[in-house]
This record gives sequence, structure tokens and C-alpha cells, in this order.
Amino acid sequence: MNRKTFACLLLGALGAGALSAQTADELIEKNIQARGGREKLKSVQSARITGKMVMGQGMEAPFTEEKSRPSNVRRDFTFQGMTGTMAYDGKNGWQVMPFMGKKDPEPMSADELKEIQDDADIDGPLVDYKTKGNQVEYLGKVDVEGSPAYKLKLTQKSGDVTTISVFIASSTASSRESRSRPAGMAAMIDSAFSCSRTASAWANMPAATSAARW
Repeated sequence: MNRKTFACLLLGALGAGALSAQTADELIEKNIQARGGREKLKSVQSARITGKMVMGQGMEAPFTEEKSRPSNVRRDFTFQGMTGTMAYDGKNGWQVMPFMGKKDPEPMSADELKEIQDDADIDGPLVDYKTKGNQVEYLGKVDVEGSPAYKLKLTQKSGDVTTISVFIASSTASSRESRSRPAGMAAMIDSAFSCSRTASAWANMPAATSAARW
């Protein structure tokens, strides 16, 4: 391979990388605007998300997650008639798991703390992702239940990897699939945003989601 050919290939690879980054940033900005814009999102002080966790064999656990700035989050979920709680105040994390025989509050493990710290971000991992130490890669177009969407790969500062599908027509997120290691074990979390509602400051926030872990 001569130098000219190598240089052309190198410039082509660099150009493709720059195009991918530019495309990802453009899609993220469109998503932010579809959610009401950066200023309105930043003015939202609290959010509430409800949904269900599907854990295989037809077992479901309804949950409610409440977040508030700067980094507070509380997640309550019901399983086998008992309610478990996970909470984080920006510094410390604790949990109550009665279905595991743990009825008193206990500190979270390092892996559990890392997971809930990511969830405590009320703006979501795409907003100001570079400042947060996250990386985003554009993966191309996909089909989500008959509707065209863009697919993004998000690598968070914690090391967790998430793929996010964004509808082309509306620029709103349609689904999210993430890999994490809560309690030291690999887990897949597949979230489908079933609808969105208007929260304070007229910012569109996800209202319901279902998640599967296995």
C-alpha cells in the first residue's frame, strides 16, 4: 500500500468517525428539544416514573421511582405482596428488601450504589453527556414496532453500556436497553417508554416504563 492510498484510507476513517460523532450530537440535541428544550428540562426540580419490572416466568413487580435535584432518588417496588425500597441522597444509598428477609434498612453494595447513582440523574444521561464523562456513538437506523428510529450507544462513566432508540419522526426516546452489574452480577435491563406526559415547566418526561432483567 502506497502512502497516498494509506492517507486516503486514514482520512476516510477519521471522516467517518467525525460524521458519527456529529450525527450523535445532532440526534441528542433534537431529543432534548423534543423534551421541551434544555432550559425547561433544567428547570424541572422533581419527576415521578411508574412502571413494572418483568422478571421472567410471568412475575411482575410494579414500581414507582421519584427523583429530585440535585441527586436524590427513591425507588419502591412490590413483589410477593411486600414492598422493597432503594434510596440515594446524593452521597449514601440504603435499601430494604423484605422478600429477602431484610426488613431493616441496610447500606447498598458498591455495585448497587453505582447503578442508582446513574438513575439519580433527573436530566438523563444524554443531556450534557460529555461533561458527565459519558460517551455516545451513533449505530444507525433500526425499526421499533414498525416505526423507524435511530440507535445510539451510550457508555456511561461508570462503565455501563446502554443502547437508546429514538423515533425519527418525533425525536423522542422509544426504548432503552442497558447492561449493568448490580450486586456483582451481569444484568440486562430492557425499558420501553409507553408514553410521556408534561411535567412542571412543560418539559416532556417519560411517564411509564416496563423493564426486564435476566
